[in-house]
Amino acid sequence: MVVSMNQSDISVRRLDGIYLAQKLCYGLVPIVAGADKFLNLLTDWSRYLPGYATKIVPLGPRQL
Repeated sequence: MVVSMNQSDISVRRLDGIYLAQKLCYGLVPIVAGADKFLNLLTDWSRYLPGYATKIVPLGPRQL
C-alpha cells in the first residue's frame, strides 16, 4: 500500500517542527534564565549589577 502525501500534509509537518522549536525556546529559555538568578551558573550576578543599584536598595547583590 502506497501512501502519498500532498503539499498540505508536508506544510503541516513543517509547521509542527517549527512550533515545537518555538515552544521549547519560549518555554525553556525563561525558566533557565530565571533559575540562573538563584544558581549563578550562567553569570555572576554580583558583578552584573551596577554599583549604584546596590547602594539604592538596602540588599546585597546576592539577595537582589
